[in-house]
Amino acid sequence: MASCFLYRRRKLIALLGGAPRGRSRRGRGPRVWRIGCLFAGGALDVPGEANLGAFRMKMRELGYVEGQRLILDVQRAEGDFSRLPILAADLARGRGD
Repeated sequence: MASCFLYRRRKLIALLGGAPRGRSRRGRGPRVWRIGCLFAGGALDVPGEANLGAFRMKMRELGYVEGQRLILDVQRAEGDFSRLPILAADLARGRGD
């Protein structure tokens, strides 16, 4: 069973709620949000990919189109659970929101 762990929970909740946060972005265009997802399974993990697909679809419905206003950083352990801490650290070092 694959789970998607999203980091920086407060900003994700603000994103989903549509509440503006932070400084004014005048003149810089719409903000692009970067969200990290960590899966224990691989790309062929049907439940994990279904969850990711549902997340992408809902974000699109909310106006956050991947590649325009949303970047998903998806990391997969391919069933090797020993890789999870390394992948999680890699996501934490990234520039997620």
